[in-house]
Amino acid sequence: VNLLSEHYNILQSFNQEIKTTERTKFKRMFNLSALFFINNAGEHMMQVRAGLAILESTKAFNKDGVELGSLLDQHSSVKGKLNVPQDIYVKDKDGSFVKFDENQQNRISDRIGAVLRKLHGNYSQQTANMMKQDARLALVIKYRDWAYEGFIRRWGKKQNYRMLEQDVEGFYRTGGRVIWQLAQDLRKMKFDLMKENWQNLTPHEKANVRRFVIEGAMITAMFTAGALLSQAGKLMDEEYGSDSYEDNLVLGSYRLLTYETNRLYTEIFAYINPIEAVRLARTPMASTSIIENTLNLLWQAGFAPGEEYETGWRKGKNKTLVKMGRLIPLYKQIETMNPDGIQERARFYN
Repeated sequence: VNLLSEHYNILQSFNQEIKTTERTKFKRMFNLSALFFINNAGEHMMQVRAGLAILESTKAFNKDGVELGSLLDQHSSVKGKLNVPQDIYVKDKDGSFVKFDENQQNRISDRIGAVLRKLHGNYSQQTANMMKQDARLALVIKYRDWAYEGFIRRWGKKQNYRMLEQDVEGFYRTGGRVIWQLAQDLRKMKFDLMKENWQNLTPHEKANVRRFVIEGAMITAMFTAGALLSQAGKLMDEEYGSDSYEDNLVLGSYRLLTYETNRLYTEIFAYINPIEAVRLARTPMASTSIIENTLNLLWQAGFAPGEEYETGWRKGKNKTLVKMGRLIPLYKQIETMNPDGIQERARFYN
């Protein structure tokens, strides 16, 4: 799986000068991405599964046009190196059979990258937008490469997407237009026309309408759930405000659910509501947070290394040790996994 991921650049981290699929197992162990295994673990699973699905859905044929199975099944590994099939054919975008040469391999790689950019954001240096090419603006959108693609995926005008080999349009545009037309037909009781208009839509347009309806339902559900959970806050604090383990477990679960609900609402509704967009943009930039935490640690260790918190849920803890822990991966998530810590994180989205 890793050999396929590297060869087809599924993780969008391909280096033009080096193809790691052609290196030995020992050399591949020294890939720089191994240093960031915590950050990459989740993305690796999601993106690799999507890439393998595209390889699985692409059919392979022999020179006579007889189907051999999926393109994925034609690959194998020999002594730790990927064996890419040579004497097979695939269908081009116009349906004609073409030999699966290096150009077709790059075509599959481009298609995988295009699908993943739509799903997860544009993290590839090869397709960097104008903001990422400017050092100052790149700092602003660091680890927010999903924002631009997310906006275009929803509001983008209809255009030809070369890497996907099809016309694409933002699903808010498609969904709004189709729903409006269906509503007009319904008002005029033209049920046959409604069915005909739906059948005339392309598969991409039908998928866009489904995305539009599902996202609208999610926004409504998150807004309703957030309002109900917020109303129950005072009651939960009074009922489960003791220091017992059971009460902390219940109260912590409630606050975590409230936090995740409000956060998901903000992340989805930010593409529609400018207020939520500004709130989401105000979240600390990853690169800036690291610099800020480092400076805070140096100041604390240099001028008041023994100082402790006097109030709040960290009362009695050493400030230097706490600020040092913030530079350790997962420390903040583990440290704040209690009712008071979760409430502190949730304030940003309230």
